[in-house]
Amino acid sequence: MTSRRVGYLIAGTVSAATLFVLWSHWPGPKVYGDGVFADSGVFSGARYHLRFSEVPLSKVERYTYHFGGLPKEEYDLILVVKDQRVGNDRELPTFQEYLEAVVTDSHGKEICNGRGILATNQDGRAWTLSSDPVQPAFWNSKCLAIHIEPVESYTLAIGVSESDPRSEGVFVMPVVKGGGIELP
Repeated sequence: MTSRRVGYLIAGTVSAATLFVLWSHWPGPKVYGDGVFADSGVFSGARYHLRFSEVPLSKVERYTYHFGGLPKEEYDLILVVKDQRVGNDRELPTFQEYLEAVVTDSHGKEICNGRGILATNQDGRAWTLSSDPVQPAFWNSKCLAIHIEPVESYTLAIGVSESDPRSEGVFVMPVVKGGGIELP
């Protein structure tokens, strides 16, 4: 090996080692607020998840959550269905609940405003139930691809304004998810 090749090899090795040390000591995003943050890794479909406490569908009430520090990405707000009813009949009821979800930044600007009746099929109502049998979730077209900035603080307000007694034991968990690399 020539001295020039040895020099390149040493410089490349030192550069790679330096980058590895710097990357491994990066503390990650400084997420704060009421949710529980998880990073699923760069190659997951949705890398970042911020989960908030569950909202009972059988109770007319408004819930407010605060958060910030998420990495700069586009995020979706979904409402993951948590069915805690017991017995054999665990098919989701035909929902009659009217639900509103609003995300505002610290300046009061609305960046997501989903309202309407929860729908178990895609019949044009505001909230649509996904077809995922393992983790069903409601989504709203007005709360997809939300632009989040890491230096901004946000408020998520979830309100159930009409409830149905058949939904006793059924909850939704608000989740803000996004980022990552979607592979085919």
